[in-house]
Amino acid sequence: MEEAFGSDHPDVAVPLNNMAEVLRLQSKNDVALPLYQRALGISEKKNGAEHHSVALVLNNLALLLMSQGKYDAALAHFRRSLDICERIFGKSHSSIATILHNMTDLLKKQGKYDEALSLSQRALAISEKTLGNHHPDMIRYFNSVADLLWIQGKCGEALCHYQQSFDISKRLLGIDHPLVLELLQKIQQLAVVNSQQGNHMGSLYYLVRIYNSLSQKNHPAARAVQQTVIGLVNRLLFL
Repeated sequence: MEEAFGSDHPDVAVPLNNMAEVLRLQSKNDVALPLYQRALGISEKKNGAEHHSVALVLNNLALLLMSQGKYDAALAHFRRSLDICERIFGKSHSSIATILHNMTDLLKKQGKYDEALSLSQRALAISEKTLGNHHPDMIRYFNSVADLLWIQGKCGEALCHYQQSFDISKRLLGIDHPLVLELLQKIQQLAVVNSQQGNHMGSLYYLVRIYNSLSQKNHPAARAVQQTVIGLVNRLLFL
């Protein structure tokens, strides 16, 4: 392609970015970095600094920098990518949710949980509107919000979001998928914590709901959930 169009043609930036993405996913960051930088330079020069192709490379480059622990540089690239996409597509486009989700992961690594939760909730709201609650990507958005709520001790709200993630993943992946079983364990653990904080009925509601869905299919996990329910009921009776 470079021989046909020249080394700085806009069409050259696309395969450069794609090659860099493959290398990043293979953890070959030192090789990927100059390819991203070259793709970014070409896109900015030929398409302009506010072009959507620039936003794409910036987001990918930020992911690489984040994996290297260069959080400040990564955040700056994410913010610039977000700003470009908001100007081009508006504030409720699916690409905005993707960038916000990536920024959330970065802020979590920095321990900035309040800001991370705000961005994660915004990403979830956008995705619910653009994708609908049955899309597989909704699993990660619900999980992201739930994780942050749990970190902040908001167990009842976290349970609600994990439950929604569980319902979607169970429907799309099946009850025996590792992700679904992991969510099931999280819900049981969090329900116990939530009950210890005095929210007994909320915990029982989510656990009984899951137990009913599992017992109808005679799934072996139903017994573990049942035991958790019995334990919470006994705790409630002897308060």
